Amino acid sequence: MDTLGSVVHPEKSGFIPTQKLVFLRFILDSVFMLVYLTPEKALRLKQAATDLFNCKNLTIRDVAKVMGLIVSSFRDITYGPLHYCYLE
Repeated sequence: MDTLGSVVHPEKSGFIPTQKLVFLRFILDSVFMLVYLTPEKALRLKQAATDLFNCKNLTIRDVAKVMGLIVSSFRDITYGPLHYCYLE
């Protein structure tokens, strides 16, 4: 690609074929045709929800923080099935 004038970033490019790809903090699984959260993001969401549940004095800011994490988690996952064709 370099000889054609296109610059390839070695850290951001995948030169080895893979069936699972991390893209924008989501895992794209081409075997099971699923889009799901990375373990780090899922753990962060679970910890924030647990902290909110165990908090004695809730503020609107605490609730808004957890709601923001929830909304950002399912924003792209809901459109995962649109990126493949289902054949019977």
